[in-house]
Amino acid sequence: MKVRKVYLLCCLIGLLILYIQVWTFGFRVSKHYLMEQLSEESRTNFSSIFIYRAYYDDRAVKNTIRILAISKCLKKETKLRMKANGMITRLKFQPVEGGCPWAWAKKCEWNAYEFLSVKIFHVPDQIEIMMDGDRSVIIDVERRVEVGKGEIQVCVPPLYWYHDWSRLILFFELWRKHNVTFIMYANSISTSAARVIEYYNAQGLVQLVNWPMLPSSANGEDPNAGLYRLSHSLAHNDCALRMGAEYGVLLDVDEFIHISNNLSLLDYIQPCFDKESKLGSLMFKHFGLKMGHLNGSFDGIVNAEYFTNDRPTKTVFKPESVRFLSTHWVFVHEPPSMRKKKVSESDGRLLHYRMNFDDNEQKNTTRLRDIDLDDIQWRAREAARNIFGDEMPPTRSEASNIIEKCNSKWRSQGCKVPLLHCRKDLEDADDWVFLPPTDDSFYRLL
Repeated sequence: MKVRKVYLLCCLIGLLILYIQVWTFGFRVSKHYLMEQLSEESRTNFSSIFIYRAYYDDRAVKNTIRILAISKCLKKETKLRMKANGMITRLKFQPVEGGCPWAWAKKCEWNAYEFLSVKIFHVPDQIEIMMDGDRSVIIDVERRVEVGKGEIQVCVPPLYWYHDWSRLILFFELWRKHNVTFIMYANSISTSAARVIEYYNAQGLVQLVNWPMLPSSANGEDPNAGLYRLSHSLAHNDCALRMGAEYGVLLDVDEFIHISNNLSLLDYIQPCFDKESKLGSLMFKHFGLKMGHLNGSFDGIVNAEYFTNDRPTKTVFKPESVRFLSTHWVFVHEPPSMRKKKVSESDGRLLHYRMNFDDNEQKNTTRLRDIDLDDIQWRAREAARNIFGDEMPPTRSEASNIIEKCNSKWRSQGCKVPLLHCRKDLEDADDWVFLPPTDDSFYRLL
């Protein structure tokens, strides 16, 4: 009882901080911002490159500058150079997904790239990127904060049309068990979901990265129409470069890693990495999680059941061992001799609580027992009351159905662009906010 009183006091303090911060958190943008972005013109053309950020890497590809960008497929003869500390050197370029176009989405014209410098030992504040001798742009060089030993950060890929506030609360409360913080990327969310993120941000748990759209060209070409899911792969790799934790996790807001015997994630993974010097990442097998539709009462949590569901893994990694990070595993380790390892399902599982898992009858389910679900339910209810008071917002399941139906047709549309393809059906399905570019998250045009 004493623990719960302390928890409630912390929540009330967090709420007070929340209302102080709310005007600076970046959510006061109406849905009209989407139309403004879509109509914004720039000097974008066929050969444009959108430069996102440059990092000095002192963990993985040591003593190099790694530049994240979006471009149409670059030709081998393309010449990219970097001017730093008065010296001009060549930049190597490589598609983040391994090839251009990406094999999974060959009709998406715009792809994520990394530009890599030679080794550089005096870190500049800025660099100039030059292309083919006649185009250039100057950008700042970011440095990662000092590594927090024994810390874990969870990367959440860009949220778009995200509205499920109750599932979002459950996500945060489940992960509290593992004592993690979050780097969360977001483009468009409902006002209710925004209030949830604001609440956990006020408690110091969330670093929000606004994930902007690309500007359209003067001739009407919209690069966003050829960019797979807002370039989620670029966000994955930006997160690995941003994070200051010793360990990283990449997964969606309806996923949770459960370790058997009620262990914390750190208690399990730290001995694994300490024991094997060549271990770069762990992969957790996917299981479905069924708990009934969530609402303000969160009744279904205490009856949660998991079941076998054959989908790809999700990963826990050491950022110092990551060259390229993909949705389900580390795509390329650094150095390449580092390896992946599958976690035994008796040790740990990736639990995925998709909404349609509750709609369909599942076979051979197992009750989730070695975790205090009563406490998680209590915390989720308290969080919802602290955020919304006594009147909970609607869950608006129709928006989820629209998104699922819209996304199911993406291959016939050429490229998976739900922000645009689903806009007509979704823009009136909830009250949306679109997050604008910020000082630490925007594109420069090369």
